[in-house]
Amino acid sequence: MVDFPPIRVALPSVDTVLDKDASSPYPHAGPMLAEGIAEHLENEARARDREPTLTLEFSFEGPPAASGAEAEVRDAVHRYFATEAGRADLDLRVNQREGWISMRILIPLAVAFGIPAGLVYYFAPDYIHGFAGLVLAAGTLGTAVIVAWIWVWDPIEKLTFNPVSLKARVNALRKLSAARIEFSYRSAATPTT
Repeated sequence: MVDFPPIRVALPSVDTVLDKDASSPYPHAGPMLAEGIAEHLENEARARDREPTLTLEFSFEGPPAASGAEAEVRDAVHRYFATEAGRADLDLRVNQREGWISMRILIPLAVAFGIPAGLVYYFAPDYIHGFAGLVLAAGTLGTAVIVAWIWVWDPIEKLTFNPVSLKARVNALRKLSAARIEFSYRSAATPTT
């Protein structure tokens, strides 16, 4: 088994991991992970999408913190990312539902718009001779293509492109919620990498 390097976070103290002054927005409970740290960890996890498991290493200046402080950070990190994974999974399901709703609306609109546009395109040159008939036919077809593309883009995006990034986010957050968390301490003079 390959041993992957941990995601390292160097901070001044264990107290800087959690933002205890921030209120916990629903559905979060308990102390919140500091916003910048949460974003950094999520981005690191998404960049390491091929790693089956993650290890987080929090490095602090000074003497070791009380074991209760480490346990509080460990629990808060796991709880935060488990909640975020649930929220991201809900976003994925809502996105797919909206894509299918858009598709159900699109099909009747495409038929209702496409049949008259096709009739004008097919018959206009026969009944309106010359340049005017060609312009009407080409304009109708061009408008139909543009409108159809606009209508089709939302369901295509929601059903094909968005799920890729949303699933990657869910997977990263799930790995973070199950990550092994280690703590290390350094003197203030020790440089960090």
